[in-house]
Amino acid sequence: MTFINFPNVTETSVYLLPGNLPPQPENPRASYIGLYCLPCAIPRGGATLISGALLNATGKPITPPPTISLSYQFLNGTNRPLTTVTTNATGGFSYNWSSVPQLPNGRYLLVANSTGSVRYNAEGVFLPVAFVTPTTISPGGTLTLSYPYVFNVTGTLFITPERIAYSSATDATGTNHLLEGEYATTSRPVPITVGAPTIAPIADISMNVSKVSFLYVAQNQSLVQVNLRVTNTGPQTATNVVVSSLIPQTSGACYGIFPSPSPCLLPLISAGPFITEAADHKTVTFSPGTIPSGTSYSSWYIVKANSTNLFETASNVTAQAGSNTFQFYYTGPLLGVYPSPSTTPFA
Repeated sequence: MTFINFPNVTETSVYLLPGNLPPQPENPRASYIGLYCLPCAIPRGGATLISGALLNATGKPITPPPTISLSYQFLNGTNRPLTTVTTNATGGFSYNWSSVPQLPNGRYLLVANSTGSVRYNAEGVFLPVAFVTPTTISPGGTLTLSYPYVFNVTGTLFITPERIAYSSATDATGTNHLLEGEYATTSRPVPITVGAPTIAPIADISMNVSKVSFLYVAQNQSLVQVNLRVTNTGPQTATNVVVSSLIPQTSGACYGIFPSPSPCLLPLISAGPFITEAADHKTVTFSPGTIPSGTSYSSWYIVKANSTNLFETASNVTAQAGSNTFQFYYTGPLLGVYPSPSTTPFA
């Protein structure tokens, strides 16, 4: 493959003959851990049942019964031990984690480790969990539910009735348990009138690297300039315009030396005017302020493509017109980082 402004990239293919592959024997020292939780959205101060199994390469229990170390881990890598358990005759183990500590709400990792033995290798596994604060309603109290509607048409519309239900079971959703003590009601239809937007700040993203079809491409360890532009295509002046844009990052979990449910992020090297980086390094904010109708403002920032992967971008724009506040969302281009001039993951 030939990239503009980049060295040629070659791809090696292998011709596969039809027929069955020869059997590949398992490593007799291999061991495998499974880890589960119920619930995995754990109430702060509540409890969850942790269970799993440790088996050998043939799917049978390991003897003598090994010891499993259970712990939980913050996303910054800090690990806190829970307990140690011994597998039973079928290789299974369980632990009732009661009185979960009052940790901040958010995502954590449950971790299970086996240190191995003379006959079997060490093995470990992690499982994402969340600590949550259950919502409670006092007798005679009120709970307000709110969520946005997005309209792509104008005129008079009706929001149709919706079924609303709640349960006395804690965190029933997602646990495969039936709702207990369920109460349900139906909301009333609501008429609304949707008018044309008076401002339309459109954000777009480009990069100073080669583009193949819809995909920007860059070599590993190179610098990539990301250009942000916002244009007010509406008839009125937009004020307090703020663009919050994702720094190029993977869409799923990051599986590196330190596995994490968080995405892989490209590090920001430098930033242009009116660009600030968020404390979590996931987004940049571009604040041009007031944009008259038909006017564009631009800025940029530079990241280092320090890992081979497919990275995505997107932007949120908030702006005001008079006393009304508007929010817009735009998807951005993809950036593919390839490892070296000799190989490439892109066809």
